[in-house]
Parts: sequence; structure tokens; C-alpha cells
Amino acid sequence: MNMITLVKRIQKLCNIYSNADIVEDGLWGPKTDLAYAKAIDSTVPMALAQPESTNFMFKEFFSNEYSNGRKLYKVTPPPQSMWGRVQQQMDRLELVRTLIEQETGEVYQIFITSGWRSEEYESYRVAHDMTDTKNSPHKRIATDIYAKHHKTGKRLPVQQLYDLADKVFKEGGVGIYRKSLFVHVDLDEVNKRPARWDKQ
Repeated sequence: MNMITLVKRIQKLCNIYSNADIVEDGLWGPKTDLAYAKAIDSTVPMALAQPESTNFMFKEFFSNEYSNGRKLYKVTPPPQSMWGRVQQQMDRLELVRTLIEQETGEVYQIFITSGWRSEEYESYRVAHDMTDTKNSPHKRIATDIYAKHHKTGKRLPVQQLYDLADKVFKEGGVGIYRKSLFVHVDLDEVNKRPARWDKQ
């Protein structure tokens, strides 16, 4: 790829993610420089490639769906416009995993029970009284997680997972669900953040 083509692609991404309204001419001038800086500093990072990390797979963030009343697991991938959010979430979860290992001296695997949720999936849940939240952060990107020891399968206490996630998602949303034994984490920019909650 030559430099002009590369700059054109960057300009296109700036127009998408920061509403820069710059000409995609492949020339790096003051307007492109400013738009690029704004895009990098924005709440939602740009993603040039499919999200990936050492310990998490992109598919783990796929939305569940309902078909004729039957729940299908991890079937709908987030659109490309969401990839930056997914990568951001992956990176933070890697940090949570590292903190667990530092605190316990053991390796725990983090499992994602729910990641991104499609509009169709959330609409079904609302229509069938499965949730009382009509503006779920999962529609932008959030994850519900628990952790298990990589050899014994023993779960990390949910309170301990919450405390460590709280350190990583300081500016986001972190909730503990004691009966279901999972922790919710997000970096949502729509609902009021930071936020903390404790539910049964």
C-alpha cells in the first residue's frame, strides 16, 4: 500500500469516527492532522482490524439471538463500527486477568456470558419482560463476566472479581450480581458514568 492510499484510508476513518468532514485526497495537511488527533482522543477508539487479544476471541463478544422463542448463543457479530469498542473492552479485560494473577498467584480464565447485544436481541428481551433496561450499555458494548481457575475449575469469588474489575474500569460501569455470580463491566458513554451497583 502506498502512502497516498494509506492517508486516504485514515481520512475516511476520521470522517466516520470523528465527523471530521475532510476531503479524502490522500494529502496529510493541517485538517487531517487535527481530525486524526480528535479521533485518537475520542471516547471510542478507531479499529482498523478485527479485534483480537491474547486471551479473548472476537466471537466471545457476539450477540445472542432468539429464533422462534429459542435462544441461540453467540451468533451475531458486532458491526465494524463497534470494533473499536470491542477492542477497548478486550484490552481492559486482559488487565483484569493480569490483576487476578498478581493477587492470587494463580491463573484464572475469564468467561464472558454476555457481550455486545444486537437491537433485535435487546428488543426481544424487553418485549418478553426479561429486562427492565431499555437503554442497555450492551447495545454499545459491555460484558458480563466470571472467572475460573484454569486447572481446578474453581470460581474466583464474585466479590474479589468485582473489586479487581473496579480498579480497571474506574470511569465506567461496574456491577455485581451475587445470585447469578457474575460481574458487569462497561465503558458506556450514554448512561451516567462512573456508576457502581450491587444486586442479588
